[in-house]
Amino acid sequence: MKKRTLFIVLAVLMTSCTQRACQSNKREFQTSDRQYDIKVYSGGKLIRHDNFRGIVNQEDSSDGMYYFKGDSLIETGGQYVIISSK
Repeated sequence: MKKRTLFIVLAVLMTSCTQRACQSNKREFQTSDRQYDIKVYSGGKLIRHDNFRGIVNQEDSSDGMYYFKGDSLIETGGQYVIISSK
């Protein structure tokens, strides 16, 4: 009985870890070039509004994201809204 319970617990843990890793990997990289409208908020106030064509990437283990606009690297975190269209 102890072995079966241990097996079930390990199976559940391994499955959930695998799912989180896959979700994380999906969020980290984006390969399509799209048109973006990005709004960044602080305390409910709009502090940055940006439009560009390119790729947005999610930061690892963070609430942030980054993208290149021309030759500039732009990084932000916190509360933001991303609207994309082709």
